[in-house]
Amino acid sequence: MNNASDYISLSDNYAKKNREQELICLYQAKFYALKNSDQQSLDDVNTKINGLLSEGVSVPGTSIVILSYNTLDFTRQCLESIKNTISLDRCQVIVVDNASEDGSVDYLRGLDWITLVENHENRGFPGGCNDGIAASEPGNDIYLLNSDTILLPNSLFWLKMGLYESEKVGSTGSMSNFSAGGQMIDREWRSTDEIISYGIKANVPLKYPSES
Repeated sequence: MNNASDYISLSDNYAKKNREQELICLYQAKFYALKNSDQQSLDDVNTKINGLLSEGVSVPGTSIVILSYNTLDFTRQCLESIKNTISLDRCQVIVVDNASEDGSVDYLRGLDWITLVENHENRGFPGGCNDGIAASEPGNDIYLLNSDTILLPNSLFWLKMGLYESEKVGSTGSMSNFSAGGQMIDREWRSTDEIISYGIKANVPLKYPSES
């Protein structure tokens, strides 16, 4: 269910109750229209997006902040998953390297689609994250992402939808196979592929996504 039409339909369900969520759905529809070379859907989506923007409806972009410290293989896998699942024209990807010694910096310097912050000392997790936030584009939402994670299709989309559910919502967090508290999915996993398969099946558009 990764077609533009899925998200165009979902945007219609939010049109009367939350214009920001409607716009988020349309941005996701545009991503899949481009990815699937669906020109007819792309034209339809652009018309709808421009209509909302002309009405003053807007949603900030997202700055994804990733801390790197001697996790080259994990970092590469994380960044590849980002590039495959989100629209880079709506996201700024920031990687803060805390003085890695495993070749991470050389690899990161070769990526022209990320913002690289090179620290010459290990500033720890809080310090590194703060450096990434400081490098974020003004007004963007901030998404802190560990380097040993894989971003699945629609993961950021649903986090963004939750963030704009209500003015009372100040932050949202991902479910994970390894986390604390209520964000932990408590089940046995036999492989990374099984985890990925589960996440892909879970992150699908529903008519009433807040209802179980």
